[in-house]
Amino acid sequence: MARSPAEDPEHPLWQLKSPAIDRALAAALPTARPGERPDLIRRILSRRDTAAQSLVVAQLHTLDPAEARLVHAAAEHGLDSALRTVVGQRQSQPCRNALRLIRRHRLARLGYLLTELLRHGRDDLPALAADALHELGTDETLSASARRSLSEAVDAAAARFGRHSHPGTVDALLRALPAVLPDTEKALADADHPLVEALRGRLCEPADALSCRALLALLPQPTLSGACVQGLCFAARDGQLGDALGLGHLLADPTVTAGLRKIRDADALLLDEVTCRQLDADAARWLPALWSAMPIEPGRLTAHLLNLGSHAGVAPRVMAVRGLAQQLTQPLDEGQRRRCVDALAVFTQDAEESVAQTAARVLDRASRDLASTSALATMASARHASVRETAGRRLGPAAFARLWEAGHRLGPERRAAALRALRKLDPAFDSRLGRTLTGPADHQVRALGWVAALETPPAFDDAVTRLTGSANVKVAASAAATLRFSQAPHAADLLGTLTKHRNPRVRANAVEALDQRRQAERFRDRLVQLIHDDKPRPRANAIRALLETDTDTALRAMREMLGDRRPEHRRSARWLVDAAGLLDVAERSADTALTAAASGPNDAANAAATVNQMLADLYQGDATSQGAAA
Repeated sequence: MARSPAEDPEHPLWQLKSPAIDRALAAALPTARPGERPDLIRRILSRRDTAAQSLVVAQLHTLDPAEARLVHAAAEHGLDSALRTVVGQRQSQPCRNALRLIRRHRLARLGYLLTELLRHGRDDLPALAADALHELGTDETLSASARRSLSEAVDAAAARFGRHSHPGTVDALLRALPAVLPDTEKALADADHPLVEALRGRLCEPADALSCRALLALLPQPTLSGACVQGLCFAARDGQLGDALGLGHLLADPTVTAGLRKIRDADALLLDEVTCRQLDADAARWLPALWSAMPIEPGRLTAHLLNLGSHAGVAPRVMAVRGLAQQLTQPLDEGQRRRCVDALAVFTQDAEESVAQTAARVLDRASRDLASTSALATMASARHASVRETAGRRLGPAAFARLWEAGHRLGPERRAAALRALRKLDPAFDSRLGRTLTGPADHQVRALGWVAALETPPAFDDAVTRLTGSANVKVAASAAATLRFSQAPHAADLLGTLTKHRNPRVRANAVEALDQRRQAERFRDRLVQLIHDDKPRPRANAIRALLETDTDTALRAMREMLGDRRPEHRRSARWLVDAAGLLDVAERSADTALTAAASGPNDAANAAATVNQMLADLYQGDATSQGAAA
């Protein structure tokens, strides 16, 4: 007896490629014997005839678990056309079977079939489709393309919310934001639409992160703006403002900021410093844009933006700086502007260089009166060199001018410290000071004093050298004194030449500079000549320079100067006694005389006589000077 096709794998029927045969086999499925059904289902699905496969899907609810697993396995890979055919026929049970497969296997690519059921399904099919849509939308593993496939279904479900009232549709809509598709847009424009009513209930007192996240996105909708404003205030009071800022980038949209201007309870959204620090950085970064869009008095806005300076995240601090920068572009009174500038200056002290640089650039570009505020001084003490350089460009001209005019009122040490600090801060300091060295004579003298206080940086070597040849005696003398710190190779030789200058002041300063440079020994012969100079200052300075290298010669010259008939020479000699501590020198010479006794009686006697004469001359010089003064 011949076997049936279902029992015989080699039956000639399976070798034929005919849609009619496939459909006939599928139609025979309900009457097939239980043992034949699994193999029959397997063969129908493998032959890939859409009509036959759709008939199998339509009978899915009648299959036992083992048979149903065969259909589910096929749905993973290739029943899309069959499912489309089933849904297109709009028969209730087959459509339920199709929904069962779409939900079970997360077939988000078939979202358009859910749209079809939402629009044209009968009985409870729209509600079932909405439920399937909600379930698919919560799948975090879906790809971006799969989510795009669901968007049309979300649009259809939202627009027909009145037909199914499935709360999952609201969730799906909120999850799809900020995108709002055409049908949903029309529904939201109708204040009486069931969807609007459902959303109002969710937005007024948001109880979950999804509802909070939707507040900014739906704020531009006229039918929901009031609920969103109320929801923002509620979220802030309830500690959920971070969730509400999940779509913070929408604050760049003018329609969103227009809605924020309707807020009357601004205090609810103005977080204190502690609360700001507790917010996640991704949320806190949008606070400046939120606050700037609300109707807040500028001074309060500045204070709250400054609160973000203690946030651990870099992004919130950068956005706070940008918020202050935007505020500077608004019409502000003098006090408001000053507070804003001072707040920006605080950010120039930030540990993160990008934050400090941003604040410094804003101040450099936008603040017309920066040089007259304490903000500039704050910038100048920043930890980052780039910020100090920015401050220096603004501070340099003003600070240089002030120090130039009032520096004489400072003591030498304070003036030198101020000059060093200003030179470090102002990149153009050297060029500014260099220009004064080419100005009037009195400016040159003052500028040379500054160069000397800075210990003659190499940048000024050429200018100082040039000014030693000035026809103005004060300028030339100041230049000679300034050379004492110069590291230029020619500095010592130039000073040696200046000891022969026609002007005694220049000669005196040159000798003093050589002494301070510890180069007196090199120019001993010239200094020995100068101890007979007819002017007191060069003479006294030469004696002092020789004290360390040729003590005997210096002491003999000192005796002669103390007894000089000219009062000005005696006064200079007494000054030298005090300034050089010659009494100490005399005592050291006495010790030397005693030690020399061992080398010969004549040497000892000569040394002792020299010391005794020195001491006598000191006392005699003191009496002579007092008599002259009387």
